[in-house]
Amino acid sequence: MTFVKYRTQTFTFNEFRELELYKEIKKVDKLLEHLKRNKKAYTTLVMALAFVFFKGYISPSLAINPDEAISKINTIGNQLLKLVRVIGYWTVILISSRDCIKEAMQGCNHNVMAIVSRGLIIMAVLYFLPELFSMMESLIE
Repeated sequence: MTFVKYRTQTFTFNEFRELELYKEIKKVDKLLEHLKRNKKAYTTLVMALAFVFFKGYISPSLAINPDEAISKINTIGNQLLKLVRVIGYWTVILISSRDCIKEAMQGCNHNVMAIVSRGLIIMAVLYFLPELFSMMESLIE
């Protein structure tokens, strides 16, 4: 059995802060290296930042007025939710239609209701889940 000796180090507060900052900087460097290797994640990050800067959602006044920052975050969130709902709506309609036609061509009409119900559940999640969270938020406030 091997015992490892632990070495105790003493730091001043400033040295400790610098050491912790150095650890955080290393984490950021690892993230940036990962982004350099992963082009899809890099492109997504660049597009998201370009959207945020172009729309003016980040400005120095947001640090002063938190209510304005919260309203801008809500605006971005609602736009993204609307986009996800529209994309999800058409995706579910197209895929469900394709699957229903495929099942009908194979003569298995009893699976059609399962396909339709699966699409309805997906749409219910897309539209009802955010409303459920909003209701919970209003109950807590």
